[in-house]
Amino acid sequence: MNKKILIIVGIVVIAVILLGGCLQKSKVGNIHDPSIDELALEELFGIPRHNNWFSFVGKGDDQNLYGLYGNFQYHYGKKASIIIKRFPENEIICHLLFDWRKESGRRFDGEKIIYWAPSSFALDEDYIKYTIHDDSYELEANCGSTHIYLVFQKEISFWYNKARVAEVYPNCEIAGIEETSKATGYILIKGKRINLTGLGHSEHFFNKGNIVQKIKEYGNEWWMPFRFDEVQGIFVVFGDYKDAGLLINGEYIIPSSFDYFVDNKKRSIRIVADTPKGTLDITHHIFGNIGAEYLATSTGKLNGRELTNGFGWVEHVNSHKLIIKPETIKEKVRERLLNLEREIRAKANKLYLTETYLLYKQAKNFYLKGDYKKAEFTVDKAFEALKNADKLDLALSHSHINDRPKFEDELPREYPTLQEWYFIGGNAKDEKGNHFSFWFSQKQRQAIVFVGINNETLFDFKKEAKREVEIEDDNTIIISSNFQDGFLRMRIYQDKRNLEFSYTAYKIILNTTSRGIPLWHGKEKGQMVGFADYMHFGGFDDPVEIKGIIEKDGRRIYEFDGYGDYEHSWADLPRTESYETWICVNTPEFYGIFLLTASCDKKTIFGKNGRIGFTLTNESFRADEFEVVDLDYPRIIKLKGKFEEGEFEITMKSYYLQSPGWIIKHPYMLVEGKVIKRNSSMRLNGYSFLELGRCFTPGKPLEDYNIRNLLRRNQKADFIFQGWMTQKPCPDKYSNLSDFLQQERCKLSGYSYEHLRKTISKIKKNYQTLHFAMELKLSIFIRKKLASLV
Repeated sequence: MNKKILIIVGIVVIAVILLGGCLQKSKVGNIHDPSIDELALEELFGIPRHNNWFSFVGKGDDQNLYGLYGNFQYHYGKKASIIIKRFPENEIICHLLFDWRKESGRRFDGEKIIYWAPSSFALDEDYIKYTIHDDSYELEANCGSTHIYLVFQKEISFWYNKARVAEVYPNCEIAGIEETSKATGYILIKGKRINLTGLGHSEHFFNKGNIVQKIKEYGNEWWMPFRFDEVQGIFVVFGDYKDAGLLINGEYIIPSSFDYFVDNKKRSIRIVADTPKGTLDITHHIFGNIGAEYLATSTGKLNGRELTNGFGWVEHVNSHKLIIKPETIKEKVRERLLNLEREIRAKANKLYLTETYLLYKQAKNFYLKGDYKKAEFTVDKAFEALKNADKLDLALSHSHINDRPKFEDELPREYPTLQEWYFIGGNAKDEKGNHFSFWFSQKQRQAIVFVGINNETLFDFKKEAKREVEIEDDNTIIISSNFQDGFLRMRIYQDKRNLEFSYTAYKIILNTTSRGIPLWHGKEKGQMVGFADYMHFGGFDDPVEIKGIIEKDGRRIYEFDGYGDYEHSWADLPRTESYETWICVNTPEFYGIFLLTASCDKKTIFGKNGRIGFTLTNESFRADEFEVVDLDYPRIIKLKGKFEEGEFEITMKSYYLQSPGWIIKHPYMLVEGKVIKRNSSMRLNGYSFLELGRCFTPGKPLEDYNIRNLLRRNQKADFIFQGWMTQKPCPDKYSNLSDFLQQERCKLSGYSYEHLRKTISKIKKNYQTLHFAMELKLSIFIRKKLASLV
């Protein structure tokens, strides 16, 4: 009898244990750690995949807060994207967007799933790479000068509706997995490493019935993953549907109930949940947002015990913002402009951004004038232009192009260019031994003229003039600029470009003929060589033979022959300071065009291209392999290099300088040198003219540089008249300029009142006997600024 009782009791105990297990299983449904095969599914329970989402909110060891999210989206545009922000500056430090249908990839090898964009990324370009492992995730992205690497170590896997389909809105079904992780890694910003820790979250969301549209229609959507050291999990609300999953001390728990309370004034949301482990009471303190995604530091208690190192993420998609203070249109436009500026900087060397930049400037002007609606409209157009921008075919050289310019190459560009210029310049000599130098240029709204006879300047000016274009007889292009008391006109027909200039009593005619294959900088849109940090240019330089006359009051006073260059080129963005050497060499038997541009320290080469030609044999060669040596800068320059069938060495000496300063133009130089081609040697004697740009000494105060330079050029001077010259109003500080490229240029060149004030102060202190004066138009000086300088 006792044995029977014991057997019955044992059976009951076993039944209770099994029943308890079944009851526990029923509480969590089919929730489990998903396998890598499940994470790779494109369809779950008959519902198609919506996305692969990832997000991070946490802190850096620089004490700033960081947030990011990204997505490989299967529907509604199929975009691959990432956006990273830093707080409290609320600064976007990375934003990438790719068309996944065209530019992204996915691979599953049975052990891991890899998503990437673009489809054939290189490690030195912008890219996103997202790798899914069985128990972790890896995120890597490169964005201009910003690089991020994070590892999400998975802690909890939450399945919607206990791993079943849920109808959260009418005719809208969802399913999927949300995985919360401890995230660690780093971000590199301009070479500086910042270590990161915080909340990582990965989403595998499946949807049938356009969840985004349903949220906007019915509202009350709250998606809230969080992480403390002691508790991790997620709370989800869609309309009347509520769901949650928690991991407390390693045990998966579904709370019996929870509620949430939004405090708009304190910008926080409190969640209170009942669990078998006690009451969980947490508060998310919102510190920033990325659209409808809100980032938070979190505090809380579990059954009265303080929780540590909390971060939270709150998604609330609705027709209005409930948590973040409403942005004024001014604040919204300001942030958009800052983001656009960063995008231009990051992508300037990858995309053709002239249209984007021009719209950016226009939007900035509207913003500064207080017309925020027009600014908002224009900045939206700028982002659209950025999205549709063509890729740059950027190279150190395009001198491999050996075409003669065609009619369409001579026409102004149909697409936007920041600057586009037609140029004819060169050197000549008449029978009496007079030397002539010319520099004529027509831009969209400006005519530039320099004429020198021997060592005297006849004309040297810039005139505001709208450039006009006319087509004559279907084969001749006429480029004209009219200004007060004169005009500048070029007639272009095949390889002949003739110039007529009239001003006051003078008239100059130059008839030019091409000498051979030009040096091409780029033919098609986006085909360009580098010139400065952000600026690139295309077009061509064509060496020419010149025959010309000068008349005064209708009487011919000079007739001359010579050589020079015809140029039709265009640039995409403004120039900042850079190293430049542009050389045009002509002798009766030889011509050469060379361009070398680089960073100020010459460690980064932007462009290096050259072409030479032999007129007697009608041969032309690429000549990209050359070296420029400043023997006695800026008056004596040496050029030496190699080409396919030989080498050359040329020395150029100048006795007259135009435009002294950062950019020095040599309208007249004498050339001596030699060229070795195959087994023969040729002596060179002729002309050249150059444009030289040399930077200020890196790391040295500009005012110190200017003072030393002034005294070096004027060692015995008691009085310096042209100590500081400007042709337009200057800012008090370079940072006051609205355009970031103008800021950089002003900072480098030193044309601000702040710079001038420091310069004069040092002159007064260190050179007390020296009298320093400025040459400028008094009408452009602001009186109170002038008074503060002396």
